[in-house]
Amino acid sequence: MIDGELIKFLLLMPFLLYASYSDLKSMIVSNKLLKVLLFVIVVVSLFNISQIFSVLVSTVIVFSIMLLLFSIGALGGADGKIITLIAMLFPSFIEIRNIFPFTVMDSIMTLNSNTEAFLSFKIPFAFIVYTNSAFISGLAFAFIFRKYKLSTLLSEASKIKVPFVPFITASLLITFMFVNKSLFGG
Repeated sequence: MIDGELIKFLLLMPFLLYASYSDLKSMIVSNKLLKVLLFVIVVVSLFNISQIFSVLVSTVIVFSIMLLLFSIGALGGADGKIITLIAMLFPSFIEIRNIFPFTVMDSIMTLNSNTEAFLSFKIPFAFIVYTNSAFISGLAFAFIFRKYKLSTLLSEASKIKVPFVPFITASLLITFMFVNKSLFGG
């Protein structure tokens, strides 16, 4: 039997792939596309009305963080909307431990494999996707601009526009693989 999370993931990916293409091509993601995705998410959510509280909590937390990041210019409107839509579709809260890139932090906080981490808390799945996106895009940025001096990069960074939706899409795929191990026989 196919997992419900896998079905939602498979419904979401065509939208994200098209949004990634659009973001790469023109740095614009159509609000029409996002409205259609919102409609699909609402329809899917109607089949699982028991999670409505989780959907609301996850969406409010992630939307608040994305709105703050948008207001300080840390990400674009479409990026924040897509992460919020992911929060609506996947309202689960995931423990930070054992999820890329938090594995290093997890190892530092754990005494050995038989003990729990000193600091363990849950955050919305969508926020993990966002932080992984930022991590992956940071690595890509560092690789592409590795020949430049740090002072030059910092002074020019605010002028550089980077399409972030492809990083969100890649991060969702990577994060989903780690979180939903049933996809890969785990």
